[in-house]
Amino acid sequence: MSSNQPLLKAIVNIDAEESEAVLATVVKVEGSAYRRPGARMLILANSQAVGCISGGCLEAEVCKKAAWLTRENNIVLRRYSTGENTPFSEDIYHQIDEDSDLDGARSFGLGCNGAVSVLFERVASVGIDHVMTLLKNVYSSHSAGGVAVVIAAPKNASVIIGDRLLLDPEKRIPFWCSKGIVERSLDQQNRHDLQQTMTNKKSIHKIYEIDLGKIEVFFEYVAPPHRLIVFGAGLDAQPLVRLAKQQGWHVTVVDSRAYFARHDHFPLADKVLCH
Repeated sequence: MSSNQPLLKAIVNIDAEESEAVLATVVKVEGSAYRRPGARMLILANSQAVGCISGGCLEAEVCKKAAWLTRENNIVLRRYSTGENTPFSEDIYHQIDEDSDLDGARSFGLGCNGAVSVLFERVASVGIDHVMTLLKNVYSSHSAGGVAVVIAAPKNASVIIGDRLLLDPEKRIPFWCSKGIVERSLDQQNRHDLQQTMTNKKSIHKIYEIDLGKIEVFFEYVAPPHRLIVFGAGLDAQPLVRLAKQQGWHVTVVDSRAYFARHDHFPLADKVLCH
């Protein structure tokens, strides 16, 4: 959650009618990459972005094409290659199809020698509001949440790319955000694996075999922000608080001296207490 604080602020302030805003989420990494699965970036209608999904390699391309990619389908999965002499990007549609068209092959040779799969979703699309609510609740409640998102599925399966099983910290029972009725056995497997993800506090990928083919799901452990309590509100504590807030941590400053324990001395701190 460290990089999600500015993103959450943008989500809270976003206009509910701004249908062209797009949430981009890293859902799979192959080989080397700067950010891990779960990294998010919000692209606004004016192409401005909050958050990052790489070290600067993908942001310009993603901001440029996010609205265009989701103009017909509100949810699109795209795979970016950062290796030498490989297509820079390709589209992966809602259903796996050997005849699917590929985006124009361009070799950027960014040097990471990996591949990053990014899920693009219009903020106005069905179910995305639950994801945003979950992120906000994780931050505000300081409790972890869980997300299981389908990132590959065969045609005619009971789920499609973008379908999710969510465990909001304010709800005890996971619930689906799906356009259809999820097959019972798949539902049970996903619920079990999501619970395991929460227990182990570690994001994982799982592949399920069904009669129609394979379904791949990314299980994300959404951790709450780290909490830091600083005892002593002297001048030396100010850069520490500043650095911690840059990491997205929740910071409380405590000092028994009223002159030092002042909000104007620590404007970035979440709490300043005089005890």
